[in-house]
Amino acid sequence: MPLPTDLTSPELPNARRSIRTRIRARACRSASFAEILPSLLEVLHGGVFVAHNAAFDYHFLKTCIEQLTGERFTAPHLCTVKLSQRLIEPKNSRKLHHLALQLGIPLQNRHRAHDDAYATARILLELERLLLGRGITTVGQMKLFESSFIATEPAPKGNGTHPADAPKA
Repeated sequence: MPLPTDLTSPELPNARRSIRTRIRARACRSASFAEILPSLLEVLHGGVFVAHNAAFDYHFLKTCIEQLTGERFTAPHLCTVKLSQRLIEPKNSRKLHHLALQLGIPLQNRHRAHDDAYATARILLELERLLLGRGITTVGQMKLFESSFIATEPAPKGNGTHPADAPKA
């Protein structure tokens, strides 16, 4: 069953009232997280969770899932921030919109779930291309590379890519 593409209705009992009110007004016709959880778990089963700053998103997701199911949740996950730190010299910062701009990836509506997810997926594809050029082909190898356990040269300053990614003469 595919996941809904709209917002989920947040359950934020400890949030400040004004924030909670604005979020609920936006998501008033959306499903609750509990309602989409079976579909989400189905999508995550056998897959890899990818996010820009994955540590934050994965922890949040893991906590929500564990609170609702009462069971421990783990899933393989990759971080486009960490991967980009190892592969690309930043021109500005590691923020999603800066990295997307640097890589020529359109990001029309920043901080909108669909647009941010699309840009993150496109960034991952570009990073995967750079990783394949280094012989890194599996999620396990990507995770090791992300965590700096695979030795590599630092990205050079100025041109936006690593020397190993340059075309062969």
